[in-house]
Amino acid sequence: MSTSTITATETPWKRRYRAARTSFPLWARDDPDHLLYLSNAGGRFEVYAWNRLIGTHRQVTDRPEGTGYRVASRLDPSGQNIWWFDDLKGNELGHFIREPFGGGKRETVAPDLEPAYSAGLVLGTGFGVLGRSRGDEGTTIHVLRGREAPRRIYQHAQTAYVVDLSRDETLVAIAHSEHGDERVRIAGTEGVLEMGPAVPLNQLLRRERSAASLPLPEPESGLTMIGPPVRSISAASCRKVSS
Repeated sequence: MSTSTITATETPWKRRYRAARTSFPLWARDDPDHLLYLSNAGGRFEVYAWNRLIGTHRQVTDRPEGTGYRVASRLDPSGQNIWWFDDLKGNELGHFIREPFGGGKRETVAPDLEPAYSAGLVLGTGFGVLGRSRGDEGTTIHVLRGREAPRRIYQHAQTAYVVDLSRDETLVAIAHSEHGDERVRIAGTEGVLEMGPAVPLNQLLRRERSAASLPLPEPESGLTMIGPPVRSISAASCRKVSS
């Protein structure tokens, strides 16, 4: 008996378990007609590009182990490029791949960096902020801009994660566990680590709209600061950060 025959004769509750699943789409900030989503319509989760303006859907990835389910894919703000994570047989240790929204030549992002676990990725206009995690390096965060060499702006032995960019794309929020709980630091995308205190996440959310600035602490043991510190930053200069 063929698969189509089995499906046609199955009871509705069984067919619901076999129905394809599709994620909520993400759209490009500057071109909301370019969207990205996941679907397992082909039997495993893969990344799809949806051009809402002309009504086309394109399957971006096709790997035996699936793509995008554990490490999220991203669209740059212009909607012209897709970044998706390529690991070895689903082991989550790999590099991001960048390709045009409409299809075309693919390129490995920061190929000179060793394969690593993803620690977040946010994309700005013409650049990305990439978080990586490896046992021999701890967590490192790099700014990737065009063909320039990756510029490291953060490193610590404990877990950290790239959360989001400020609206003007000059600051990046980093969630970390340097103190054993979840806190947030703010780094500059130009390579200067702008050190507010390691603020517990719930406090940052409460103070996000306040005008109070965050004074700089002394540098802490185990934290690599790249570039000279600045005096202070304002919590109001950053977007709201979600947990």
